[in-house]
Amino acid sequence: MLMNVKNDGLKPDVYTYTAVMDGFYKVGRSNEAMELLNEAIERGVTPNVVTLIHLHHVIEIGHIPWTITFNNVIQALCGVGKIDKALLLLFLMYEHGKIPSRTLYDTLIKKLDQQP
Repeated sequence: MLMNVKNDGLKPDVYTYTAVMDGFYKVGRSNEAMELLNEAIERGVTPNVVTLIHLHHVIEIGHIPWTITFNNVIQALCGVGKIDKALLLLFLMYEHGKIPSRTLYDTLIKKLDQQP
């Protein structure tokens, strides 16, 4: 379905990606959901609250996202000024033994330095 949308020249938005990710989660295909999340971020789509809730559910059922997924989501959140959500996700990342990239640390430090 999503491939058809892209092939028709349409640009999927956060709602489209989140809906398809939700379908993957519901049928137990969390790896595909995580791949789709990475694709969305690479295409400039910033996760919304619903997307983050789905990510949290995937973690709760024991499917820990790849380090790159954590890095991508946290950087996307920083890019739109959602530092509080980025930090919460960073703590989840640490809890599951994932090591953030140096670039992620640089991004977080710069964004925190910009906070009033």
